[in-house]
Amino acid sequence: MKVFLDANVLFSAALPGSRMGEFLGFVGKHAELASSQAAVDEALRNVARKASDAPEVAQSLQKLLQSVSLTSLVAGLPGVELVEKDRHILGAAVASQSSHLLTGDERHFKHLFGTVVIGVKIVHAALLAEELGLRRSKSTS
Repeated sequence: MKVFLDANVLFSAALPGSRMGEFLGFVGKHAELASSQAAVDEALRNVARKASDAPEVAQSLQKLLQSVSLTSLVAGLPGVELVEKDRHILGAAVASQSSHLLTGDERHFKHLFGTVVIGVKIVHAALLAEELGLRRSKSTS
């Protein structure tokens, strides 16, 4: 399993006491973590904009990135409806041969959650946790 991390996931995981950071610590023990330089750059911009008064967030992000492989490749996505910045994210996940794209971006990816696009399953944290057996599906609760 190879899980590609969107910028919003990287940012969230870097926040102090973050549940996403804890979750990625677990995921990283069971899967390879990947992302793109573009996603990292976006996460760093968000840290500078939203957490500029908290230098530990930038340090936490840099520490997380030590366990993340980065790609600069982007695959084409014929027939996939996404805004340009998110086409790049999904294209990088495809190019890196990731099995999953982990994103919290419901605005742009909600219509793709749980689906597989060119070999990459688009998931939010709850879907991935369910797949890893950390959480029961709603249909069984």
